[in-house]
Amino acid sequence: MEQTQSHILNLEKRILNVYDIIVSIILILFSYIFFAIFNDNLMGYYCLIGCLLPIICLILTNILSIKNIINIIHTHLIIGPIYLSFPIIYFWKYSIMNLCWYIPIPFIIYIFFKEKTFIRYMIYLVIVIGITFFIANNFNYYFVSSYKMLRYTDLLVISFNILTMCIFLHYKDRLRKVQLIYDKKCNSFKNRITADENNISTIISLFEKIETIMIEKEFFTNPKFTISQLSIEVGANNNYISQSIRYHGYLNFNHYVNKYRINHVKKLISENDMNKIKLFYIYNKAGFNNQSTFNKVFKDFEGITPSEYIEQLQKN
Repeated sequence: MEQTQSHILNLEKRILNVYDIIVSIILILFSYIFFAIFNDNLMGYYCLIGCLLPIICLILTNILSIKNIINIIHTHLIIGPIYLSFPIIYFWKYSIMNLCWYIPIPFIIYIFFKEKTFIRYMIYLVIVIGITFFIANNFNYYFVSSYKMLRYTDLLVISFNILTMCIFLHYKDRLRKVQLIYDKKCNSFKNRITADENNISTIISLFEKIETIMIEKEFFTNPKFTISQLSIEVGANNNYISQSIRYHGYLNFNHYVNKYRINHVKKLISENDMNKIKLFYIYNKAGFNNQSTFNKVFKDFEGITPSEYIEQLQKN
């Protein structure tokens, strides 16, 4: 189940990366147009400064933990609508096409957040748009004397929004399919427990005992560690142990043990200089007896390969 969550997070990260790259490119392109064609330094610098946000977010998305992606999305959704208000007011007398910049925002909210958060952000977006309309309509202060070539920039705006919406729809479909798999697994875990609801307190208590033994004795470091050995340690039969493990969100005994092994690998990596030590030593000490299995399990849990994980740590 964790690997499905990791897949979802990786897809969300990819969506954000693609969006940030496209926004950066389009703002740099607009900056060039305003500097070279319109001789408008104000909008040129505004677009140039504006492209810093997606570039910074793009860097942070790939440096920080993948689970921090949600904070980067919040940053986009809070700052983005305010940033877009100025060019709308700036060109209001000559073109309202810049309103199209707001179109991708509801799609972003819809992809990444549930209904309550979606409603809150939509209210925020409506307030920002309302204030923008009020300023544009009630203040006779225009920054532009005349622009005869605005139809070309309008065409760019439309093209950008069509492109981003196609990307969002593509990834939304992929996310939906992965989410369906995740939901089925969750329902499967719940259904396995409903037949023995009277034993839930016993199952929870047993799992606490399993956790204590795993932490204190580190049985997971033994590649040959089995559920039968764990059964002897905790004094419960294999079926109860399996049921307890599945109840707490793990696919099976191996999935549960591998979680400890991967966490131990990450701990050893953080404690050692990976320029002086072999990865072979790390994964063997954590209970993996071959590299191919280790690489597969690591990517299932973390969403990236061990070498990519080490590279990220070294960059940080």
